[in-house]
Amino acid sequence: MTTAAVDPATCTQCGATAPLRMMLMNEMGALTCNACLTKKLDQEGSRKRAKNTMLAPAMVSALAYLTFIVPVVNFAAPGVLAAIAMWGAIGGLRLHQEFAHRKDDHGVSSGLLSGLFVMSILTIVFATYPLAIQIISWIGLALG
Repeated sequence: MTTAAVDPATCTQCGATAPLRMMLMNEMGALTCNACLTKKLDQEGSRKRAKNTMLAPAMVSALAYLTFIVPVVNFAAPGVLAAIAMWGAIGGLRLHQEFAHRKDDHGVSSGLLSGLFVMSILTIVFATYPLAIQIISWIGLALG
């Protein structure tokens, strides 16, 4: 088979025709144009970013509660970890707004966007307690 017989190749995603040397292979081995492959990789990155932003602050908030148990660490760690969790949750709300206002196909489903919003709000609510306890205890120590 000569290269002339195969050389215009067709993209399996969008149907665009280009020379074979310009085509790329996706993870399944199908020929894909550069634009389609880049779009798919961007969508996967956006989904991963949304999932990580949804779960990471909640885990840090849970860690803030666990640090109340450790005797030496509980002087400052719960408040610091709660503040970090709240900062991450605020970043999650910003990411939700960014994806909600985009008109292109960013690859993040509406369910993942809703989960991001709900987990960010819940993280802020649950991280408020360790931060407030730490601030009140620091004020009590300063006054005492």
